[in-house]
Amino acid sequence: MIDSVHQLLPNFNKHDAIGNEAVIMRNLLREMGYHSEIYAELGNASRIESFLNSQNGRTAALYHFSIASSIPSVVAPLQMPKLVRYHNITPHWFFTGEKEQAAKLACRLGRRQIPMVGIVADAVAADSRYNAEEMSSYTAREPTVIPILRDYERLVGDEDRDFAAPLKQSGKKALLFIGRIAPNKCQHDLIQLLYLAKRFVSTDLQLILVGSFFSEEFAAQVHQLCSHLGLSVGSNISTDYEADVLIPKHVSDAQIAALYRHASAFVSMSEHEGFGVPLVEAMHFDLPVLAHSAAAVPETIGEGGILVNKADWPRTLASLKALLFDPTLRGDVISAAQKRRSELSLVTGTRLFRQWILDSLPQT
Repeated sequence: MIDSVHQLLPNFNKHDAIGNEAVIMRNLLREMGYHSEIYAELGNASRIESFLNSQNGRTAALYHFSIASSIPSVVAPLQMPKLVRYHNITPHWFFTGEKEQAAKLACRLGRRQIPMVGIVADAVAADSRYNAEEMSSYTAREPTVIPILRDYERLVGDEDRDFAAPLKQSGKKALLFIGRIAPNKCQHDLIQLLYLAKRFVSTDLQLILVGSFFSEEFAAQVHQLCSHLGLSVGSNISTDYEADVLIPKHVSDAQIAALYRHASAFVSMSEHEGFGVPLVEAMHFDLPVLAHSAAAVPETIGEGGILVNKADWPRTLASLKALLFDPTLRGDVISAAQKRRSELSLVTGTRLFRQWILDSLPQT
């Protein structure tokens, strides 16, 4: 009988989506009666070596697979149940800069590990059907789809109401994007969207990008594009509130909540998402979503947002205009998003996770 289920991660950061989920899973596993700890190669967690020294015949491993690491080759020969949580791996071809080569290699090697991880896994839980399909060719059992475990209600209740107050002085409608500023998330296309929207939709628009830059090279590309298009850039909400593009630094969860509440629309031109946590966060703030239809984005949004093809700028701009200025459409989108967000809630995810564990591990 299994009495311990320990999680293994390449890197543990309790503030990112995967690290946050690992903490929630650890607490759920403990509630189910299992001993459960988090081990990682990097980050603020016990090292993988400690797991190897402590495991016994009643231990199971739950590996969060999101990038290349040594964990698959270390765990594969162990005689224990091996569960895999697959979060997807960004295709390497998005990263072309000289300073992005380490990430490019890690993503390339990670995708090469998909067959091995799938073959040795006794059970796989993917956070989207899109991710499940990538693993399904290599698994003996069909992967289970469990949406990312996240306490969205906590974020809604944790709002710094004063943070976004200066933005109201600008009188502009804010287009918001939350997430790492990286090539695959295509913030350069969001800047292009803003430029065109200010010309053909409304001059009183601004774009707010919240996230850390993936590389200095991509940061330079973003700023150069803004300069080329004549868009002003600011980094301080209090003093730069009239900037066309705001990229605030060191934003807390409570401040992010305030921006969700202030914005007029959440916009995404990302070309690769394995799930898209900020899309769901926006739904919880009744913030309408407009997003490029790619990877797992259509699945995550469902009927709860407007999907566009960014290659068709006229239709994309028309959709954005309607979302911003048509109250009937806006209300319909928000109503649909309220239904969709309940399907991706922590309550739903918890129920699916508990059942997956019971189905995947011997109980006697």
